[in-house]
Amino acid sequence: MHGFLVLARRMWCHQIHFVEEGTFDGMEVYTTKVPERAFEEIRYIEIQRTLPSNPKLMLDQLVEMARNEGTDGLVNVRFTRIEKRNIVSGTSIKFKETSQ
Repeated sequence: MHGFLVLARRMWCHQIHFVEEGTFDGMEVYTTKVPERAFEEIRYIEIQRTLPSNPKLMLDQLVEMARNEGTDGLVNVRFTRIEKRNIVSGTSIKFKETSQ
């Protein structure tokens, strides 16, 4: 039983940090807000690295991954640390065309 409690405790030891919203290399990045324009969610993407790792570099890699997929932005972007891994994740989006 003691081993299970230690495992459960280790599984839940994580930290979630929000990154700053804004534009990164021309890609719109949203953490807790969503764009005012209509958009379609494309897919969830993430970058994982073991410690030590640079969260800014990981965000750059996430933005580059989304850009390579042809998307316009990222929503629900966050930085999470689970044990000895850093994770930067978000959902890539494509803005819908508006008719004038």
